[in-house]
Amino acid sequence: MQRRDLLLGGGVALSATIAGCSSDGTDSSDGESGNGNSSDDGAGSDWERTELLTEGSDLGLRGSGRLTKEQEDIGWEIEDAYVDAYVDNEGSGPSGTATVRCTWYDESGGTIGTDTTEIATIAAGETWKARVYHHGTDPGAVEGFDLEVVDETPAEPVNLDVGGMTVANVDRYFDETGVRYTAGFTNERDGPIESVYAVLKLYEDEFLLNTEVGHLEDFPAGETKSGYPFDWKDRRADAVNDREFLFADGVPSAEEA
Repeated sequence: MQRRDLLLGGGVALSATIAGCSSDGTDSSDGESGNGNSSDDGAGSDWERTELLTEGSDLGLRGSGRLTKEQEDIGWEIEDAYVDAYVDNEGSGPSGTATVRCTWYDESGGTIGTDTTEIATIAAGETWKARVYHHGTDPGAVEGFDLEVVDETPAEPVNLDVGGMTVANVDRYFDETGVRYTAGFTNERDGPIESVYAVLKLYEDEFLLNTEVGHLEDFPAGETKSGYPFDWKDRRADAVNDREFLFADGVPSAEEA
């Protein structure tokens, strides 16, 4: 999961501030339908009252995870190791940031490192298909692992359904490194929105794969702006076949609250 400050305007880390461009609102959709829980369409809603608060989550691992070790195309050396795991939210509400922490072991049971992966939010009843990559220098040494799920939902709930912001257009681009979504948003309110976070959720069928978070600031009333990039650099990006946008009044992480 990545987070960016988009100033016109993502894992949680900041990257460069990027300015967007005014748009005529033309829909340039990538053809994905959204999963039905989206806040994409805020028109006509009671913007001051709509709430989807990060509280009531209950996260847990389904099973023990699966280790994969991949060989080089030429030769027998192991060039990559990773663990796939399913994290269910069996609670009554969405989580904030969730982290899967993986501790790696060699054949003698010795610890050889720890790596993590993050997601910004998991809806109630939703399953995150998480993958933790081994970032050490010798993936071939990995023979075992332990997984831990950490719920980093902030003590002060974050509203994931801020009304008044709508998605005007979305383009999608694939290359060998991953996928980029470039989105345009409209402020449907009568007044400016000083700060809102756009949360892009990416799915493979019913499974949540990744989130990207962008910070939109100083958004004038009635204006549409395009050019907000959301990048996911991962080999699983070509499996994405559904998406949704949420609009939050803060970052759903205990560290950022």
